[in-house]
Amino acid sequence: MRAAPIGFTYLITRDLKSTFDIAVDSARVTHGHPSGYLSAGALAAIIAMSADGQNLPEAVSAAIRLTSSIDGSREVCEALERAVLISREPKWRDRLPELGGAWVVRRRWL
Repeated sequence: MRAAPIGFTYLITRDLKSTFDIAVDSARVTHGHPSGYLSAGALAAIIAMSADGQNLPEAVSAAIRLTSSIDGSREVCEALERAVLISREPKWRDRLPELGGAWVVRRRWL
């Protein structure tokens, strides 16, 4: 939820990497797993590019490029790629559950 408005800072800064990093850092406060904080950065990047007039597939591609260079990013990148593929299906709404819920949490047993 914090990451969405951060995406709009791009319209002022014109620095997508900085927008991504601010969202990631903001999410790290409460999300210890890379899938939690990197997805926040990806969301901010998608919003930034969309607000700047890019179409959604281009915005997601930009987010994947930023995210993929960071350790632990595979899960987020794969989820974004799956979402794009599903969005191209005629009955994409029926397939949304395949992407999982936003509330999914990983547990670590110590």
